[in-house]
Amino acid sequence: MTLLLGLWWSSLLLAGVALGWMAGLIVARRLRDSRDVRRRVDKQALSAAYLAIMAGTHNASERLRPFQHRSRLLAETLLEVLGLVRGAEHDGLIASLGRARVDERLRSRLSRGSRIGRLAAVEALSAFPSAETRSELKRLQQISRDAEIRIATVRTRIDVGDPPRARELIAELAGRSDRDSLLYAPVLRRLAIEDPDDALAALAIPNQTVAARAVMIDAVGASGDYRVLPMLGRLAADPEPVLRMAALRALGALAHPTSADAVARALLDPAWDVRAEAAEAGGKSARRC
Repeated sequence: MTLLLGLWWSSLLLAGVALGWMAGLIVARRLRDSRDVRRRVDKQALSAAYLAIMAGTHNASERLRPFQHRSRLLAETLLEVLGLVRGAEHDGLIASLGRARVDERLRSRLSRGSRIGRLAAVEALSAFPSAETRSELKRLQQISRDAEIRIATVRTRIDVGDPPRARELIAELAGRSDRDSLLYAPVLRRLAIEDPDDALAALAIPNQTVAARAVMIDAVGASGDYRVLPMLGRLAADPEPVLRMAALRALGALAHPTSADAVARALLDPAWDVRAEAAEAGGKSARRC
């Protein structure tokens, strides 16, 4: 009888815990929905304030006051609005926001708060290419341990006219994971297009990881600089298959007739994925001829 009573009380306890857990989930869902609704309303109000500033409405900047301590909302809404406007309206809005010190609030958000908020602040600062912005972005790139934040910082540094050297990014990748190297690929391509000489110098840096070197090879291929062809031809025969594949992708992107011999040799490579890259590179070169 004592065992049955214990089982009965245990069942009641478990049922109570389950009900409490479900009630907690329902309350949390209601609170989250309510917060999302308030955020949407605030976002609409802030968008209207930005539009009023662009329209030249009297004291329109005063409508930003309720949001002056909500840097993430300021950044996210600004990015959406800037995606819709160009020319004089864009410049007028940025000038008004600068006078309202919105850029200062965004810079203060770079090293605190949620990760999503910091990313939004980094991206929004591309509209404020001041010396203070350049300095803070450079500092953030040096101290941040988050690869995505560093990459967003590099993109914004390029946008504000203060791009880092490709050699700096290759140095950053030392000791990091292959995933981090792949995340850097888009910004390294942009840097290679902006400064092919620096990209070539970065590719020649010794003792890089295979992943970092492969990403840099892809970047110089995107640069359109034919001076890299001899180096790519040598890399197409490198002992490391990943580097051979990267070199063939770059040769395919450049599609220069002088790369035909390297591509033809790679068609006989013992690794099937290298042969596949060679076939694709040959096809790209044939389409351009």
